[in-house]
Amino acid sequence: MGKHWLVKDDQYVRKWYHRKVAEEIGRVLHRSTFAVRTRAIDLGCSKPPHPMTHKEKAYILRSYKNIPISKIAKRLNRAPMRIYELLKKEGLSAPAKRPWTNRENKLLKQLYGKFAIKQLAAQLDRTAVSLYVRAKVLDLTGKHR
Repeated sequence: MGKHWLVKDDQYVRKWYHRKVAEEIGRVLHRSTFAVRTRAIDLGCSKPPHPMTHKEKAYILRSYKNIPISKIAKRLNRAPMRIYELLKKEGLSAPAKRPWTNRENKLLKQLYGKFAIKQLAAQLDRTAVSLYVRAKVLDLTGKHR
């Protein structure tokens, strides 16, 4: 069984669940995204997200090819899955993942294990998961902190 939920944690979930993505709430409360979503269901506050505005839809459709979905979602305070759902509904798909450049590979080899993954991710404008995956490809695993 996981760690117990405190009253203040429940209050935070109730207050922010419809205004922030579960991942962000999880970071604040030191919980997984799954734990936050499950707790929201238990608390009865897991209603469907508010509908996207025409302005939000237009921004997504204008930006999805040039801006990572994660950044669009963060800017709109939406879950990335909602962006993907809209694109699918419109008969579109997110562009292929950005390929790693030689410069990025070189930096990752030099810095992996010397800095925290979050710092490296910010430096390279990548997600932590993409760093872990690339480090495995480059045989750097076991060296991170």
